[in-house]
Amino acid sequence: MADGASMLLAGKISGAYGIKGWVRIHALTDDIEDILAFPALYLETRGAMQPLEILEGRRHGKGLIARLAGVDSREAAETLRGRDIWIERADLPALEEGDYYWHELEGMQVWCRVDGDYVEEGAEEGA
Repeated sequence: MADGASMLLAGKISGAYGIKGWVRIHALTDDIEDILAFPALYLETRGAMQPLEILEGRRHGKGLIARLAGVDSREAAETLRGRDIWIERADLPALEEGDYYWHELEGMQVWCRVDGDYVEEGAEEGA
């Protein structure tokens, strides 16, 4: 597993589903089912990343439900509520030229074209 700096938040366990240990997942991926396709997922537990194995998962209503390895009861599933699910940046699919992931744009300056001139976003015009 990679270090924390190479990880991206991909979702969160939002609660239990049913009595057999299934969980509800709030996915942050473009299509919520995309989270199921990553080769490796990690669950943040007390500041450490633990491998997370999804045995099966599917769309349910507007959300996503999943059965996790080692989670066989509603009580066990409830203990995971609120835990973050992480992926490795290296596992993201390649994008076409000119496309970027949000995390690649964080911290960059934004410039807008105003009357033919470029103005830094947030800057007062004429300042």
